[in-house]
Formats: sequence, C-alpha cells, structure tokens
Amino acid sequence: MATRVYNASEVKADLYNRITTDGEFELLLGDASKGDIPVSLWQYDASSSASDDFANGVIKPTLQTGNGRWLRQNNFPTPSTPKRQETYSGTSDSSGAYTVTFANSFVVAPAVNPSLPNQSNTDHFYRITSVSTTGFTINVYSRTPVTVLGISLLPGNIANVVGDAIDVLVTEK
Repeated sequence: MATRVYNASEVKADLYNRITTDGEFELLLGDASKGDIPVSLWQYDASSSASDDFANGVIKPTLQTGNGRWLRQNNFPTPSTPKRQETYSGTSDSSGAYTVTFANSFVVAPAVNPSLPNQSNTDHFYRITSVSTTGFTINVYSRTPVTVLGISLLPGNIANVVGDAIDVLVTEK
C-alpha cells in the first residue's frame, strides 16, 4: 500500500505556491481567508495537464512547468444553509380561526404544519385556510357524528371550535 501525505492549506494561494509529490492530499480551508468558502479536498496529480481553473477544480502551481496539477476531489458534501423554522402556539378565536402574521416575511410561502396538542376529543380537526409569505390562518372544527339506529356515522355536523389549543411549525421551502 502506498503512503499518502495529508496536509491542510488555509487559502488557495498556498496551493498555487506548492509543488509536491504525486498523490499528496491537501484540505483547503478557504479562498482568500480561512472559512470564506466550504472546505474542499485537493489531490496533486503529477501527470495532469488540465488548464488552471479554480472554479472547476484545477490549480496549476505558479512555479510549475509541464504537467502537475492540484485537482479538487468531490467527496465532501457542501454544507447547506439551515432552513428557517419558526414555532407558534395559541388558541382558536371566536370564529375557530388561529391567524399569525410573521414578523419577517418569507421569500416564498412556507410549509405550515399544525397540530392539536392534548386532544382527548378525536372529533376535532383543523384546516389550513391560507398561507402566504406574510402569514397563515388555520381553522379548527369539531365533528359531531350523526347517530342512526345506534350507529355513529361520520361526517356529521361540523362546527367551529373556540379556544382549542394549536401548535404550528413553519418551515422555509
């Protein structure tokens, strides 16, 4: 088994100034300063003659004549920005609605995921009646089954529920 050398370089200029042995690996920590781009893994290939193009994963060391390039390896996932999430809790108003206006608008209408906590009455349900970049409305209802000859039939009468607790998780799309 061949020995591999692994090092770290703070910025890409370090790779431009480094000529090394075939197969060496460098962990690049930044472009102009450490942390300004996602970390990437590079390997020196002494036989490569690819054109210098940092954006496409090729660095030709400044002092290099002939073959020999640093090639970016694509085995590190690029970290993604966490999605914005907000939680809301409240109760339905006199018309059975729970309405929220966001303090800061979303770029696109977010995903709204409500739940009715601590419900012993399984006949309560909700319907998301509007979602926009600035807020949402959820209506809470109860269903009273119709009983015919001792058999409960659903759906029955549906009515707005006043004062029902509701929790909502809002997630950026």
